[in-house]
Amino acid sequence: LNGSVDEVELFQRALSTAEINAIFMADVLGKCKEFSWVPTSATICRDQSQVTLTMLVCNYTSSVQTYNVSFAGLPIGGTCTANGPSVFTLVTPNPVTVPAGGCVPVTYKVNRPAGMPLYSTACYQVTVTNISTASVTTNIGSLYASRRWCNLIIGGPVGTGGSGGSGGTGAARITFGVTNTDATPATTSYSVRVVPRAGADPAEEPLVTLDGLLPGEAVHGALTLMPDESGEISVDASFLEPRAFRFYDVVLSVDEDGDGLEEDVATAGLTYGQPDPTLDAPPSQNLPVTLQLGITPNPVRSQATIHYALPSRGVVELALYDVAGRQVREVAPFVAEPGTGTLALDCRSLARGVYFMRMRVNGQTVGQRFLVLE
Repeated sequence: LNGSVDEVELFQRALSTAEINAIFMADVLGKCKEFSWVPTSATICRDQSQVTLTMLVCNYTSSVQTYNVSFAGLPIGGTCTANGPSVFTLVTPNPVTVPAGGCVPVTYKVNRPAGMPLYSTACYQVTVTNISTASVTTNIGSLYASRRWCNLIIGGPVGTGGSGGSGGTGAARITFGVTNTDATPATTSYSVRVVPRAGADPAEEPLVTLDGLLPGEAVHGALTLMPDESGEISVDASFLEPRAFRFYDVVLSVDEDGDGLEEDVATAGLTYGQPDPTLDAPPSQNLPVTLQLGITPNPVRSQATIHYALPSRGVVELALYDVAGRQVREVAPFVAEPGTGTLALDCRSLARGVYFMRMRVNGQTVGQRFLVLE
């Protein structure tokens, strides 16, 4: 199997249900207790000299920690087409105190770099240092100089999404509010995509579906606004698997200058919402409140079982895709009543690898990834 083993820990005792659930939810970053998130892209309008942004500093150690936050502009290079900003103002008091097991929003202001032209991108680095241990996390942010698509307001700025399964938090609604500040009507194409954290192992990729699409697929659309008119671009993000202790970027890109290429103009954060431990919970007698899909066992060698749950009566459409997004199998649509059900899945003819089962009911879509072994 692909992957890695790091920081093995042996227990000479029986683990409790809560401990087992915590280990499972922690995934491969369970021992990375401190991290931070900074919006990788933000827009500064043509008439703005300063923008106000929000980052997060997180502490999942067992005690209160204090951090120093510092900023530095970056030179031209790569996607950074203008010199980075040099003036930053922390609105939140610095150092930043973060309680155990939580995150604290940190508000800061970034001044427009001198001479920054329209349609250019200026980058900067944020360094967060634990004052007691000297441990450091770094993040890269950027400003895009926009001509007309301005005053971008990001709901959140960090959305919390789950898998939609039992105990999960459901989908996160990510919303970008935008205003046309030009004197003429404006129409532009846009896309919204999820970006993995820098340097992530393929096994750690977000496995997030936007508006029911396959993981990795972007949402595309077009927006038309009259002068001074405001509008919203919204997507629903759901995790196919737990991804604890991580922030991912949901990036809005638009083709503002009409060259046929979309530029990143705004970033919202996305993190996984951990469900409460449910291993000891008795089965609920109530109907499901969300559409749910599961595959057991996972990994599978020959025969698997599809588990589904419907909040209301509907036509169930099931399709199987390989890791490249090609459909390899389809189940004939059938009508199911509200509640739970199962179907047998014969995997003996499938090649070894990762597959995605997608279920669509009444216009809603959920998916589940699983691994087929030889």
